[in-house]
Amino acid sequence: MSAKRVYLAARGLIWPNAGADKSAEPDEPETALPRRQLSSVLLTQFFQGVQITLPFTLSAYMVRHFEGPDASEQLIGQLTGLMAAAAPFSRFLSSFPLGVVSDYVGRKSIILVSNITSSLGVVAYGASTNYLQAMLARLLPGLLNGSAVAMKSMLGESCDTTNQARAMAIFTLGWGMGSVVGPLLGGVLGEPCNQFDGFPLCQPGQLFDARPYLLPCLVTGGLGIVAFCSNLVLMDETLPRLQGKGSLYTKLRPARSSSDASSLQLTASSSMDDSSKHRHAPAETTAEETVAGAALVALSWNFLDELTPIFVSAPTKQRGLGLPLEAFTYPVIFGGVILVIYSLLLFPVYQKAVGPLHAVKVGLIGGLPCSVLVPAASLVGGKRIPEEAMLFLAMGIKGVFKIMSMTSSMVLINMAAPKSSIGAVNGAAMAFTSLARALGPALCGTAWALAVSLEIPGQQFLGFLLMAVAAVCTAFLYRGMKLPGRS
Repeated sequence: MSAKRVYLAARGLIWPNAGADKSAEPDEPETALPRRQLSSVLLTQFFQGVQITLPFTLSAYMVRHFEGPDASEQLIGQLTGLMAAAAPFSRFLSSFPLGVVSDYVGRKSIILVSNITSSLGVVAYGASTNYLQAMLARLLPGLLNGSAVAMKSMLGESCDTTNQARAMAIFTLGWGMGSVVGPLLGGVLGEPCNQFDGFPLCQPGQLFDARPYLLPCLVTGGLGIVAFCSNLVLMDETLPRLQGKGSLYTKLRPARSSSDASSLQLTASSSMDDSSKHRHAPAETTAEETVAGAALVALSWNFLDELTPIFVSAPTKQRGLGLPLEAFTYPVIFGGVILVIYSLLLFPVYQKAVGPLHAVKVGLIGGLPCSVLVPAASLVGGKRIPEEAMLFLAMGIKGVFKIMSMTSSMVLINMAAPKSSIGAVNGAAMAFTSLARALGPALCGTAWALAVSLEIPGQQFLGFLLMAVAAVCTAFLYRGMKLPGRS
C-alpha cells in the first residue's frame, strides 16, 4: 500500500469528508449557550470530580492507618479496592431511580440534594476513625447523588444540535479539572501533622492528629457548599413543565437575565422540535444502544485509569516500574492540562465538524496507543527519564481521546432519548457507567494478579491488552449505529 493511500485512509478516519453522521451542518449558526447555567454546572462538576477522586490518594493510607502495621498487603489491597468501588456501586444502584424522579420533581432539586449530601459525606469520610465508618461515608451519599444524571438531562433540554458539543465539553471539563485536583489535594493536605512543622491542632489527641485525613475533606466539603450556592443563585429549571421556576438570579434581576432565559427556552423548544422531527425512525439508533455504548466506553477508559497506577507502583521484579507516587503525579497533571486545553479550544470545533458518532469512534481507536505506551515503559531498562517521557505521552494522548469518546457518547444519549423521559434514560446510562467504574478496580486487580502469576515475557502487557480489546469492540458497536434523522 502506497504512502499516499495510507495518508488518505488516516485522514478519512480522523476527518471524514462525508457528513453522514454530523449533528449539525457546518454553516448552521450556533445557538448562544446559557452562560449562567453552565457556570453552575461547571462548579458542580468540578466539586463532584474532586470528591470522587480525592480517595484515590487517601484510601490506601487510610486503610493502613485503620488496620495498623501488622496488616498483610493482601488485606490492605482488598480493603482499598472495596473502598474504591463503594461510591460508584452506590451510584449504580441509585442513578436510574433518581433519573426517573428528576422527570417529575425537576433537575435542579436533584442537583441541590446531591451537592449537600456529597459535601456532608466527604467530611464524614475524612472524620472516620475506622474502616466501617469510612465505607459508609462513601456508600450512603452516593445513593442520593444524581447530579450527573440531572445535569446531563439539563444540558439535553437547554441545548440544541448546534451547541450541545460545546456544552458537554464544559461539563466534561469540570470533571476533568476536579479529577486532577482531587488526588493532588489529598496528597498535599493529607496527614498535615507529618507534612508541615507546627501545623495547628497537631498535638497528641488533637483534631488533625486523631483524624489525619480530615483537612483535605473539609476543603472539599467547602467546595460543595460553593457549588450548592451557585445552584441556588444561577441555575434555572429546564424540565419543560417546571420551566417557570427560574433561579434566584432571574427573580432578583429579571431585566438583565431575560435574554439568557429566552435563549434557554428557545433552545429547549428548538431541541424538542428537532426531536419530534427525527425521533423513532425504525432504522435509527435507540436510546438503549447509546446507553450500552456509553457504559462500554466508561469501562474501557476505567480499565486504563485503574491499571496504570498498579503497574507504575508495582516492583520491577514483577515487570512494573516501581515508581513513587510523586513521580506519577506529574504525568497525571500533564494529562489534565491537555484535557482542559483540548476540551476548551479544539474538541467542540472537531465534534461539530464530524459529528458525535464519528468522534466517539475516533476517541476509542485513538486511545489505543496508551495501552502500549504505558506497559512499554518497563522495557527501557529502568531509566527514569525515558520511563516518565512515555508516561507523559500516554497521559497526553488519554487527555485528548478520553474526552472525545466519553463526551460524544453523552451527546448521543441525549440525541436518542425521548424528551419525555430524558432523565430516566440518563439515569440508566449513569447506572451502567457507575457499574463499569465499580467493576473496574476488581477487574484490574484480578487481571494484574493473573498476569504476574504467569511469569512469561511481556506479562505486563496482558492487562492493558484487555483495555484495547474492549475499546475496539466498543468502536464496532458504534459503527452499526445511526444518528436520528440521518440517512
